[in-house]
Amino acid sequence: MVRLLRKRIKQLLRAVSEVSRRFARPNWHSGCVSAADHDVTFLTRSGCHLCHVAHEVLNDLQSEFGFAVEVIDIDAVAAERPELRAEYGDRVPVVLLDGREHSYWEVDVPRFRRDISA
Repeated sequence: MVRLLRKRIKQLLRAVSEVSRRFARPNWHSGCVSAADHDVTFLTRSGCHLCHVAHEVLNDLQSEFGFAVEVIDIDAVAAERPELRAEYGDRVPVVLLDGREHSYWEVDVPRFRRDISA
């Protein structure tokens, strides 16, 4: 029960942080957000064929839109961030867009293009 509450509190804090970050941007009222303004995180693990394929797709999208990607091997950081492996370990590769799960097992390219442009 306590674990679930902690997890929910972390989710709510991330959501509040995201809202604060979005409204702190200059020209937020114009709706103009560039792809570089988005945080893209790619969760992977070594020896994962799907991860390799998804990373290539994400690299192509990165070349197209110019956003930065933080790549995290969930097994390599398990000691410091065990919550990543606990939450996403059965779904890698996972793409997080602005801290929220966007797609897993493969990159949903049409949806990613739409969301990164928004």
